[in-house]
Amino acid sequence: MRPWVLLFALLAAGSAFADELEQSIAIAPGERLRIELSRGDVDVFTHDAAEVRIEARASGVGASGVGFLLTREAGEVVLRSRDERWLEWLASGPSVTVRAWVPRRCGLAVETSGHVAARDGGVLLVPLAAH
Repeated sequence: MRPWVLLFALLAAGSAFADELEQSIAIAPGERLRIELSRGDVDVFTHDAAEVRIEARASGVGASGVGFLLTREAGEVVLRSRDERWLEWLASGPSVTVRAWVPRRCGLAVETSGHVAARDGGVLLVPLAAH
């Protein structure tokens, strides 16, 4: 087998495994959602439930090297992504998308290199403090 065929096969296999997260977590009045992504786009919607619902997906070449973690910290529900170091050499890298549903008038802080959009009213975008 030619080396370039093997490399292509390995890349294709890596792109078939996409990390995903679909999870809901209760949120109290006054708490906010903080999203910290190494890369990717974020779409935020409001709903009437007292919870945050997250759908996060990575797809394409290198998707298996992306992981998501949803936790609770002081006054916040936090979604973080992580990329494995080997992804740094990829020019385009995997495609990361996050869809979040939050209660109306919920505070939101987002850090990402991608696009952020509030798809309906009621989301308060809060600057993310430097860390």
